Amino acid sequence: MPGFLYLCISKKREIEMKKKYQLIAFISFFMLIIFSSCGSKSATKKENKAEYVKIDSSADTDLAYVDSLKLEQGDIPPGWEKVKLWEDGYYISFPKKPWKKIIHNKNRIEFHYPKKNYDTYASITDLAKEPAYKETKAEKQVFYEAVLKDLLADLTDSDDQHETPQIIKKEEFICLNLYEGMYVELEAMDVHIYTECVIIGKMLYTMSFLIWGEESPAVIQTKDRFFKSFGKELQVK
Repeated sequence: MPGFLYLCISKKREIEMKKKYQLIAFISFFMLIIFSSCGSKSATKKENKAEYVKIDSSADTDLAYVDSLKLEQGDIPPGWEKVKLWEDGYYISFPKKPWKKIIHNKNRIEFHYPKKNYDTYASITDLAKEPAYKETKAEKQVFYEAVLKDLLADLTDSDDQHETPQIIKKEEFICLNLYEGMYVELEAMDVHIYTECVIIGKMLYTMSFLIWGEESPAVIQTKDRFFKSFGKELQVK
């Protein structure tokens, strides 16, 4: 009986991990569409195969209670890893050092820190060669809407057997009290996705926080700390 129970538990864990990796692949596809709204669909699918990244299953000691109302934009939580996103001084922080991936043919740099109950993503994409942005750069919200529309259309038409995400909330916001951005919340399967997109100059900054399963107050506050940590160093010349 103990051996049978062990096999059952192992099988359950295997199924749960497989499901998590499938969802990570789905989110990777989601992020890829955001970054490359006008790219070839077939090329996107070929380049975006599932990646089995190591998930941090350590205790969530970083989920201490924090009053989100007292957070200031650009604040780095104690003990978090500060990451420089680009040479122009913009940064964000992660609970621990994130994975980094450079995609040269997409002019993009990605950062990813996965936990068993939440994931954090950040990226920067050079839009200098993006036709859709060149056509709409005078109206950034038009570009954001086009990106979101392409995302939902591609996910609906994809061959992947994943539930199409539902938009829970979508609104414009002002990032760093200066730049027009788009904030979106989506739900799909067992994941809740929070995303902020903001174009600064010719660069698209995208931050996403994913919550797997229950959205506890501590995890929600970790999400707030992640988004609030986006800021810019003061540069005096």
